[in-house]
Amino acid sequence: MCGEKGLHRSLSTFVFIAVFVGAMSTIADTWSKPTKRRVTSQNGKYCFDIVPPDMVRERLTPGRCKGILYRKDSKGLYTKLWERHLINNISPVSAYVSPDGRFVVTLNEWSNWDLLPIVIYGEDGSLLRIFTDKVLDYALEHECNITLSGVEWARGGVAGSEFGFFDPKVEFFIIKSESGPYYLVDLADMELKFADTMEAIKKVVGNRSFHRLKKLIHETALKGIKSSDPAERAAAAKWCGQLKLKAAIPELRKLLKDTSSYTRTVGKETKEVQFVAEAAKYAIEQMGKGSQRKEK
Repeated sequence: MCGEKGLHRSLSTFVFIAVFVGAMSTIADTWSKPTKRRVTSQNGKYCFDIVPPDMVRERLTPGRCKGILYRKDSKGLYTKLWERHLINNISPVSAYVSPDGRFVVTLNEWSNWDLLPIVIYGEDGSLLRIFTDKVLDYALEHECNITLSGVEWARGGVAGSEFGFFDPKVEFFIIKSESGPYYLVDLADMELKFADTMEAIKKVVGNRSFHRLKKLIHETALKGIKSSDPAERAAAAKWCGQLKLKAAIPELRKLLKDTSSYTRTVGKETKEVQFVAEAAKYAIEQMGKGSQRKEK
């Protein structure tokens, strides 16, 4: 996919990780009306406003969702850095701002998972890169759910500011999907790379930054299972199982009694699914599988 002018400019370096939550095996899904919202960089110095179009008058007009990036100074005052109509028809599902304000990453199109999975904007608002086919193809290879809204490669999301950025010498934007795979955008050349395990990530990012990344990933997963959001608890529980984090077992056992649920309808059959408890059970089972190699 080609972007606007500025694709090959010199890029500052950073890494952050986002965890996507709530992916469930549903046949149909519903979407609420998108509202204006603000996301903030992990250090609090930058914020990005997402302003969806009027759903009655402008919904069918491409590119009417507005994005505005601000910088916050030491006195708490905001300076607008750039403003533009995003390429979304309605709104991104989620967005992330780098700690230096040079990048804004948006994920997915509201009500349609197949559109605009990963979009990256530069420091002046220029469109640097769009990733679509590679994201969806990789998700399908890993048995990602498919609903009426498309391929759920990353349903929902926990703000990247919850986990932070680290090691400014590494040039990657890292996404952890609930189903297991990691998506890594190399910001130096705007290429998308993939990893199924922590060891595979190590080969991509190198030894120098890997240990800091591994620590962040483990801390994020352990924190997530205590979240007040049941979707986050479920996603983090599965993650702990995939990582085989023995430290999570006491909390996972508590989650076996979690009654959070959703209703799944297939044809004429309706079933209540206690998804947090199921995720906890899956995680504990994964840790007990001696035939599987523990991730390093």
